[in-house]
Amino acid sequence: MRVLISPSKDVEAAVNWVIGGAENPDISLHMRMQTN
Repeated sequence: MRVLISPSKDVEAAVNWVIGGAENPDISLHMRMQTN
C-alpha cells in the first residue's frame, strides 16, 4: 500500500522499515539490500 510517492529510495526504505519492519523483517531486509 503506497500512500505517497517517495522522493528517493532512502526515504522509501525508511518508510517501509517504520511501517512493516517490526511485523515483516524480511521486507526491511529486502529494502536494505536494495539501497546498498
